[in-house]
Amino acid sequence: MEQLTQLVPLTHIWPGYAPIALVSALGYDRDEGIDVRNVSAGSPTEALAGVIGGKGDMTFVNTAFGFVARDRDEPFRMFYAFARRMNRSFAVLADSPIRTIAGLKGARIALHFGDLLYFARAPLIDEGLDPERDVKFVDWRGPLDEADQMLKAVRAGEVQAIWQLDMVYGLFAAAGSPLRRLPARNLDRLTPSASVYVHDRTVAKRGAALGAYGCALAKATLFAMTNPEAAIRLVWEHVPATRPPPGAERRVLRRDLAVLQSRLENSRPNDAPDKRWGAITEAEMVAWQDFMLATGAIRNRRPPSDYFSGAFVDRFNAFDPASVISRATAKRPS
Repeated sequence: MEQLTQLVPLTHIWPGYAPIALVSALGYDRDEGIDVRNVSAGSPTEALAGVIGGKGDMTFVNTAFGFVARDRDEPFRMFYAFARRMNRSFAVLADSPIRTIAGLKGARIALHFGDLLYFARAPLIDEGLDPERDVKFVDWRGPLDEADQMLKAVRAGEVQAIWQLDMVYGLFAAAGSPLRRLPARNLDRLTPSASVYVHDRTVAKRGAALGAYGCALAKATLFAMTNPEAAIRLVWEHVPATRPPPGAERRVLRRDLAVLQSRLENSRPNDAPDKRWGAITEAEMVAWQDFMLATGAIRNRRPPSDYFSGAFVDRFNAFDPASVISRATAKRPS
């Protein structure tokens, strides 16, 4: 079988990214004639550098990364839309008096993933704030690595808001401190919000393998949507770092389910302009590029086709959804 190495932009696959783990855990990769290996790169920046440098074939990151990479003339493009709706936002505690992004003036904001500081600045600029003078960013690694510290700091008022990933909504809700999203007029309209990326040469030379991977990922995502608890338990089984400590299974399951469901809500293809699994449209790329240019995140305008490949969408969708749903429905907790 043809091997694909995916560089995970994290210390390990978190339960919120269950479909990534399920590609191999459920054997969907082998069913499609490929062997997918997940290797931790530690961070999105390191994962991108690894793909560019040939240390891995692909990675999954926020769409903003692809625009910045191409602005630097790096041969890197998305080929599969992973999270459909915008998965980044500013959020506050549900009872916070802050109601708008403009209301963040003077706030201390927890920055989830410092690799995306430039992206956090963009919606502030778009809403009329100066990120240098009007807010203070406080760096944190991620929603599960530092969950307790994030919860404590927000509850204590040490920070007034979070620039965060969609999974954090589930994390805080599970801990009894629900968050409220601050609307962003232009950012919220951008799709897709996270995609799977490869080097340009991989698109040109290994299209059959990429199409097979997208099909496996589509099936894994549908499985997780149908039976999220089974998905979580499979992640625990195949990613040892995610397993709950003795006596904590019920609490961790509640947390991990909330986190996964937050991501899955943003991953449904029916929320996309093209309703097929993994599809990306030129109009979506135009909207992204306009936003990134207007906020200074990138400097150069390029043809929309420079940012993505839509060549494999039919292959992504060449499976029977009913059989995936049947398998997921029949899966019982171990």
